[in-house]
Amino acid sequence: MITGTVAGLKVICSRLAEFLASSESECFVSANTSGSPAPYASFLEGLRIQKSVEPLCVSLNAGSLTARGSKENLAVWCSYFSFPESSINGDHHHPENNDRTGYLEYCTIRAIIEIQDNSPYPKRPYQQLNQTLPTSRRLKAR
Repeated sequence: MITGTVAGLKVICSRLAEFLASSESECFVSANTSGSPAPYASFLEGLRIQKSVEPLCVSLNAGSLTARGSKENLAVWCSYFSFPESSINGDHHHPENNDRTGYLEYCTIRAIIEIQDNSPYPKRPYQQLNQTLPTSRRLKAR
């Protein structure tokens, strides 16, 4: 799970868009690891994006979440970091839920990108039930 405020996730989205437009082959965004990762076991160190010519593959590698794929597929995946200003705690995206042909490798970890800003606003009732994740770690936006 990748969490952050609307503004924090938009900063990441912009940084990733700049990276995708550059000639660099890899980008690392470090995570905020302050606080408690509860109910998860630990925080991830960050998010690593790697350009290739393949379909998107999201995996856990050496303490970070790695997304590797073509520039086009990475651009689609990275666009899910953008949320409307009206988003509230618990609003989230599942970037792997996309019908784009050739978008996803079968081995991809299902990531959730979610708004969590520690504000007093409650989560929407249906989102309180959606707390199961495929990994025991999460990434928290700075």
